[in-house]
Amino acid sequence: MTPALLAASLAALLLGLALVAAGLRGRRLNDHPHCRKCRFDLVGLGGPAQCPECGRPLDSPRALRRGIRARSKRPLVAGAILATPSLLLLAGIGLAAARGTNLNAYKPHALLELELERGSPATASAAAAEFARRVSNGALSGPKLTPLIQFALDRQADTAAPWPVGLGDLLDAANAAGALNTAAYLAYVEHSVVVHCLARRAVAPGDLIPIAIQPIEGRAGALMADSVEFSLVESHINRVPVIPQPRDPALLEMNPGIDRNFGRWEAGFVSRLSYGPHTNLYVAADALPLGRSELHVTILARLSDGSPPPATAEGAAAIGTILEFTVPIEIVQPDQRPLRRVPPSPELAAALASQLKPELSREQGVAFQTLFQSADLPAGISHQIILRGAEREMKAGSVALAARRPDATAYGVWIGIPDVGGPTADIILRPDPERALQTIDVFEYYDGDIVIPAVAIRRE
Repeated sequence: MTPALLAASLAALLLGLALVAAGLRGRRLNDHPHCRKCRFDLVGLGGPAQCPECGRPLDSPRALRRGIRARSKRPLVAGAILATPSLLLLAGIGLAAARGTNLNAYKPHALLELELERGSPATASAAAAEFARRVSNGALSGPKLTPLIQFALDRQADTAAPWPVGLGDLLDAANAAGALNTAAYLAYVEHSVVVHCLARRAVAPGDLIPIAIQPIEGRAGALMADSVEFSLVESHINRVPVIPQPRDPALLEMNPGIDRNFGRWEAGFVSRLSYGPHTNLYVAADALPLGRSELHVTILARLSDGSPPPATAEGAAAIGTILEFTVPIEIVQPDQRPLRRVPPSPELAAALASQLKPELSREQGVAFQTLFQSADLPAGISHQIILRGAEREMKAGSVALAARRPDATAYGVWIGIPDVGGPTADIILRPDPERALQTIDVFEYYDGDIVIPAVAIRRE
């Protein structure tokens, strides 16, 4: 039931009850004094000490009433007629809800359509899920389905509007029924994940500029099977191009349907449980003036096909959806970059080491995987990873983690190195402030070694 229909039913019930009350109260016939007990008319009796009819003493003011009323049949009947259907409707809804009955299955198409377009997110989601059920069982198709598909695609593309998750089920069901043409399906894929573009808030001239694509909301159903790819096509600061260096353009591939939670992605779900910002490094093609500025970024969202993205936004617009972002950024002197050094201490080193729970596994004879399960770091980390075994010590990568992360997630680093010898290895984290400058969110680092001794190496 939509809020409007519920409000109308309640209004009709209240109006009907008011009319019933008015009918029972009735209209005043006169203003004579009457005995309150038997309603005998005392006019003209000169204020007797007791009622001539019933004998009740009349010396108390409350023993008398002024005037007498007669019930009015018209408002009484009208109120009963108005209140009874609403009362039965609300009682039936309450009983069905208590028994867990799916009331949407009995609602007409027009009512569900009204709930989908004007209801709360929960109401709209339930209406969309019912439409999906009807599409799946063949009860909804053709001209009635087409406007629903278009509504779902328009709502999916409007990132400012709330996303009822049932719309993903509706699009999945329509696609399974062959009701989505190629253009509609591509639009569904390209808008299936909402992303933000982030950058480090302040960099120095000549610094590598970290730019990140972060998924913040999934807008797809459980059966979405294709991957959407996000590629950074163009970016500039004060009209100075910002180009990829040294890697390829920022790329984030994922499958928004078959992943976690059976593919039903909700706001905040992606970044909380699945993906953090995917950061790549860029460099300005020319000198940047000091001061506050803006980073303008153009991103292409398209169905993954393995081909490189076009070099210009004009070329990209022909094969996917163009997303544009403006990110504030400040160009500062090197000594003004926001990066705080946390002085070393044995206590802090021990606290950090206790929060990092690595695993080492040797796979296919050459690769190690280090997995740092970071919970709530008391200080940021910007360090080189060094493995020290029985026979050798060597660099194995780097890691940068922000302090007190809101999401305690696993952070994995793949290391392609030969065997260090022995069944265990010490993991040494050695300060490297430059690593923090390549992130968007690490603004402090512990300026001391962190040693995690004798980590067992699992061999597979």
